[in-house]
Parts: sequence; structure tokens; C-alpha cells
Amino acid sequence: MDVLGVRAALGFLPIMLTIALMAGLLWPARRAMPPAYLLAVALAGGAWGMPPRWILAATVNGALVSFTILAIVAGAILLLNTLRVSGAMATIASGFSRVTPDRRVQALLIGFGFAVMIEGTSGFGTPAALAAPLLVGLGHPPLAAVVVSLLGHAATVSYGAVGTPIIAGIGATLDTAEVRSALFAAGLDWTTWLYGRLTIAVADLYFPANVLLVPIAITLTLTSVFSRRRPWRRALEIWPILLASGLAMAITQNLTARFLGPELPGILSGLSVMALLTLLSRQGWLMPGQPWDFPPRKEWDRSWGGSIDPSLPSAGMPLAKAWTPYLLTIAGLLVTRFPALGLREVALAPTLRWPGILGTDLVWTWNWLYSPGVFPFAAVAVISWAILGVGPSKAREALQMTSGQMREATIALVPAVAMVQVMLHSGQNPQGLDSMLLSMSDGVARLSGQTYPLLAPWVGALGSYVSGSNTVSNILFTRFQYGVASRLGLSLTGTLAQQTLGGAVGNIVAPHNIIAACAVVGLLGQEGRVLRTVWWVTALYLTYVGVAGLILSPGPF
Repeated sequence: MDVLGVRAALGFLPIMLTIALMAGLLWPARRAMPPAYLLAVALAGGAWGMPPRWILAATVNGALVSFTILAIVAGAILLLNTLRVSGAMATIASGFSRVTPDRRVQALLIGFGFAVMIEGTSGFGTPAALAAPLLVGLGHPPLAAVVVSLLGHAATVSYGAVGTPIIAGIGATLDTAEVRSALFAAGLDWTTWLYGRLTIAVADLYFPANVLLVPIAITLTLTSVFSRRRPWRRALEIWPILLASGLAMAITQNLTARFLGPELPGILSGLSVMALLTLLSRQGWLMPGQPWDFPPRKEWDRSWGGSIDPSLPSAGMPLAKAWTPYLLTIAGLLVTRFPALGLREVALAPTLRWPGILGTDLVWTWNWLYSPGVFPFAAVAVISWAILGVGPSKAREALQMTSGQMREATIALVPAVAMVQVMLHSGQNPQGLDSMLLSMSDGVARLSGQTYPLLAPWVGALGSYVSGSNTVSNILFTRFQYGVASRLGLSLTGTLAQQTLGGAVGNIVAPHNIIAACAVVGLLGQEGRVLRTVWWVTALYLTYVGVAGLILSPGPF
């Protein structure tokens, strides 16, 4: 009997249970993650002999790590809800309607620009749920609005809300003495590697896809599914706009990643696309001679939707005022992240720390002022109550909405992170057995060999498909991907870049995101149609990431 193979199979059981409950039975993450955590605890204590004190310490550490992630989510959602209750979001929506009549350019402006900016500031399922109603308000069929928003926002999901998938998803999961020592032996500093080399590798992988694949996929989907008359010609006749917007996205994202780190690529690249397309449209540069439109509304197929009122909400707020919270957010991130200003060290100084959790060698640290959830998100949200004229009742409404949204996120995230922490530290056992994650890595490394980079992005996509979050996917699979890469001598940087980019692509087809976007545009019941419309882009994207990773695979870092 292959004992190592049996142990690897046992290690996979909590992950497989998660997949079965979420993808098979369509359970939400808040229901699926607690039993998966309990199974991991049972295996760690039974098959691995992990002492109860270590199981409890790993669980506590997981809860504390979850808290640092949830603080970012809470601040981002509070800012977003402040914009909603104040009417600022309605004003922003109204401003988009005056830019261009061409539906393809509108799709790029909102789906590839605004949705990416929202992903960079809020993440966690908000981009498609916000961008889709704006497109419907401009006259797009609900099915088109959902598809465009899902395809477009993936252009920056690897950076997510101010770098959370990389900093909290990969960084917090991989930050151990073992990994730091391995990096040090290779002449690399942990912070330089995470905020520099890995962040840049993700941007480099994104570059070709954001220049060509995503913009073409958005416009080709519109012209083929919602017109069917010479779709390739209709999609590519605006090739100067496609190329310009793709280059704006890719270049801004790449430069920001290189010089400012993982927090700002999404925000600034989305803003750059919006600014460029607005300028080109108003000046008439590169614009098509004949704007493309959907068929008359009476000719729409029933599956396209159209049961809700497409009119934009009334908005009396000045456009510059409505955008002020986002501008303050960007400014707050810049002043604390740009090293030359000298404020990064000041923000990093206030620290909460718990060394030796429950007598083990586990350590939890939180630089709370540097957390974007505290500053700038929560701080800007409170300041915006005064700027946008949000009275006590509206402020209370925003807080209540945020609390309700955070409840489900907390129930899902805490057991997910705790499960990974238990699996990660299950190597603390009297028998000297490798941890569950190392056992899993051994099994996959033996089966796949040097072709593993072709598989790596699909693992990341699987994680985000079942959880609806690239951050959760990174939490679930970072240590696993690290273990496989180490055993096969593959590039750690390249493999983890594939993991998080695969997680970004998986967000396109994640049922959580599809359902949320369909719900806000009155398209519930057509989720299968949405999935059938976008699956080919997802498969093509993941294939590209796999082949690119195979080329970049020689390691070790």
C-alpha cells in the first residue's frame, strides 16, 4: 500500500468536501466552510495525531488572520454603501450616459474601466453587481450587462481590493519562518519578494491578456450574442479603441505594480481606461464613424432579460462632488504607500501583536493603521458623510447595510482560514509526519511532473469558482502550490502568480458572482445562460496562463 498516496488523498478530503457542497449542492460558503473545517480538525487530530493545543492555536490564529482581512472588507463596503445612500453612485451613473452612444465603447468604459476601479477599491463581488445596473441604465440588455461586467472586472482581480489577494491571501498564508529562510538563502527579502517580484510577475502575466484577450472578448461577445450580424467585423472595426484601452489598462497596471506595489494597480488602471475613453469620445478621436447599437428593444430575445426599468435614477449632485470619496481614497493610499513620502513607516508603526499563541510558536501581527480598511476606507467613509451631506439616519443605514453584508462574509471566511491553518500546522505531531498540505503537494508533484504549470491556474480558478473570492482561493491553495513548486523545482514566483491569476479568471464563472450580478438586473433564472456565454473566455484565459507559466517555470524563485 502506498502510505504517502493514502495520506495525500486524506489531505484532499476537506477541499473536496468544500467543492462537493458548494459546486455540487450549491451551498453558500457560509454553510459549506464550517463542516470542511471540522473535517480538517478530525483528520489532523486522528490521522495526523496533531495535539489539541496546536489545533486550538491554529484555529485561533486563523480567526485572527480572518479579522485582518475582514477589516479591509468592512471598510471597503462601508465606503461603497456611503456612496449608495448619499446618491453619489447615482450621479456617477448619470455621468457615464453622456460619454458615448456606441454600445461597444460603453461596455469598455464601464465593464473594463469602472468595474476594474471598483474591484480595486472594494472587490469581494461588488464590481459586477455595481457595473451591470449602470449598463442596463444605459440601454444594454441585462444579459449583456452581466456578461460584460464579469469579463471586464477579471482584468485586476489578482490585486483585488487594495492588494488583498496578494497581501492577505498569499502573504499571510505563506509568511512562515520556513519560507522566509528559503527566500533569504536565495538572496531575497520577504517584503521585497511579496511586494516586488510576485506583484510584478502577476502584472507581467496579465499584460498580453489585458491588451488583447479581454477587450476583444467583451466586444466580440456583444456583437456575436446580441447581434449575430458580421460579429467579428463589428467587434474589430473599433480596433484602435480596443488597443488603446487595453494598453492603458496593461501599462498602468504594470507600472503601478512595479513602483507602488499591489495596492493600487486595480484602482489606477481602471481610472486610466475611463479617463482615456472619455477623452477620446469627447474629442472624436479613434471613434467609429457609425455607432453600434443593439437591435430595437422589441426584437430582444426573451433570454436577454429586460423586465426592469432601464432608466437611470435621478441625481442632483455635482459629478465632481460624487467622485470626491474615491479621489480621497486614492490619495490616502498613495501617501501611505509611496516610499518617497516617508509616511509608510509612520502608518506601519502602530501594531497589535500576539506572540506564542497558546504556548505554541505561532505569532499574529496586525499593523492596524496601515490596513486599508481603517485608513483610508473607513476614514474616508466617515469624512464623506460630511462632504456628501449624509445625515445621521443615512449614516445609520450605511452602517446597518455594512453589518448585514459582513455577517455572511465572517461566517464564511473564519472557518476557511482556520481550516487552512489547521492543515498547514498539522505537521506538528509526535510521529514527525509531513503536514496535510505537504502530503497533498507530494502526491500531485509525483503525478504531474514538470507539466504542472499547465495545471496551476486551473487550481486557482477552482478555488475562486467554489468560493467566489480570489482571496479565499489563495488562502486555500497557496501552501499547496508552494509545496508542489518546491518539490518540482519550479519557480515559486511564477507558480503563485499563476495561482492568483487563475483565481481571477475563476471569478468570471463563480456562481456567487453570477447570481449576484443577475439579481441586481432582474435576470435571476438565466445564470446558466450567462455561464454558457462566458465559459469559452475562461477556458482560453486559463490555457494562456498555463502555457505562459510553463515557459516561466524554471526555479527556484
